[in-house]
Amino acid sequence: MKRTLLFLLMVSCLAMQAQSVDYELLGFLDSRDSLVEELVLTASEDFTPSLRLKNNGPDMPAATDTVYFDIYYNGSYLTYFYLRGSQLQSLVSGQEGTVSLPQPLMTAAQMDEYVITACQICIEVRIAGSAHDPVADNNRACVQVNRPLPVPGYAEGDFRVGPNPAHDVLRVQAPAGTQVEFFDMSGRKLLIDTMIEDDLYFNVSDFPAGFYFVKMSNGKTETVRKIIIAK
Repeated sequence: MKRTLLFLLMVSCLAMQAQSVDYELLGFLDSRDSLVEELVLTASEDFTPSLRLKNNGPDMPAATDTVYFDIYYNGSYLTYFYLRGSQLQSLVSGQEGTVSLPQPLMTAAQMDEYVITACQICIEVRIAGSAHDPVADNNRACVQVNRPLPVPGYAEGDFRVGPNPAHDVLRVQAPAGTQVEFFDMSGRKLLIDTMIEDDLYFNVSDFPAGFYFVKMSNGKTETVRKIIIAK
């Protein structure tokens, strides 16, 4: 009986010592530290998210706790980053602070490679350790990220195509005599033409939104550009 009472007393003491920390993600920040729902990046800009985090109290996490920030890309879990509780000791009850990833989530080169011109990024905060977050409906923030894809320069026989993404009209610039072919993702050829001058325009307004390829060749040089048609 004494052992049972002693055990219950220890559990009660531990429960009383457990810290309660209501972390609230207020949203994403732009370069001026303003809260935004949309971020517009340049074609050469890496994406390194910064967020405004508020501690609604009443406590702080223990120094040995870990605060995780789970990252979602278009609704699917992508990765996470974390901070130790010791790194958040200055964020006392009622205070707000800025939290940033230690490195870019996506570099411009990676977004070019995967043809990313628009996506939604959401981040959720959670605590692992002795502390717990009693409010679960304010732990998530989302932002819409938009960016253009860089269009390669038109020089020394190179080819240029844009805009990317395209909505109604796609412009191709290439030397006269260049053959231009337009394919969907399955490889089906949708359009073909030969440059008479150095400007050619394709009407793509009737094509469904999605990924396409433009192949340009002049007998000596050949290149393929990834294109997005957006509605």
